[in-house]
Amino acid sequence: MRENLLTLKDFSYFFQPSKPLFDKQTLVLNQSEKLGLVGVNGSGKSTLLGIINQNIQIDEGEFIRSKNLQTVLMSQEQKESDFEKFLSRCIELFEDPVNKRLFVDFGIDNLFSKHFSGGQKRKISLIMSILDQSNILLLDEPTNHLDLKSLETLEKTIRSTSKTMMIISHDRYFLDRVCSGILEVEDGKLFKHQGNYSSYLENKKIRTNSHLEANRKREEFLKREVEWVNSGVKARETKNKGRLSRYYEVLEQEEYKIHKDPVIKLPKIKSLAIKSSRLRIFL
Repeated sequence: MRENLLTLKDFSYFFQPSKPLFDKQTLVLNQSEKLGLVGVNGSGKSTLLGIINQNIQIDEGEFIRSKNLQTVLMSQEQKESDFEKFLSRCIELFEDPVNKRLFVDFGIDNLFSKHFSGGQKRKISLIMSILDQSNILLLDEPTNHLDLKSLETLEKTIRSTSKTMMIISHDRYFLDRVCSGILEVEDGKLFKHQGNYSSYLENKKIRTNSHLEANRKREEFLKREVEWVNSGVKARETKNKGRLSRYYEVLEQEEYKIHKDPVIKLPKIKSLAIKSSRLRIFL
């Protein structure tokens, strides 16, 4: 059984007081896991990497780390001062033949140049992140500015390392080849799928179709109940109170949601007050 390196338990993070980016979610990272992190822009992918690296503090929940855990984050934007630190350390590591082979495979054969291009700086930072003595490596768009040979070297290195990795990448073919699982961020929730990106897509299709069917049945139920109320039935009678309770219960359900704050259009009701904090209903 693989060791649990890090657990975020029932955690929440708010970017506004009343709007959680993550709402009471739990995430467990295990030894040697390679997770692709996917979700629409603005869903919180980079923020989650910052939370795991402890650059960002959660507002609620528990952060449980294994003993001697070390994390390294390679973000899309890197400060020049950080690169200078990387470079001085790189020169030391370059003396080792095994490390030097990795540098050369990434197209870096000279660390004493006075001028490095943006792509070269990116490669050097990536190599240093890989060689760092960390347990968890967090990569935000690592394939940017990589040529084909460097991309192949990165794929090979990720597959062979025992490090736990979480990777944000728009290169879905890359995720398909290197990831053992996919973590989806959607509407403040986390969905973890075991398997590569292709199997995740199949699973998501099934999950989405299931939610669509459940939503369809739910909407049909609500329409029937509105018609029942409009028919003039005496809702105060004991035998009908259970049916009304069921109606309100279904209105408040979240299990069928696909998108945040859905809108359901129902026939106009003669005299029925509907209260819901989760749905917008046009009457």
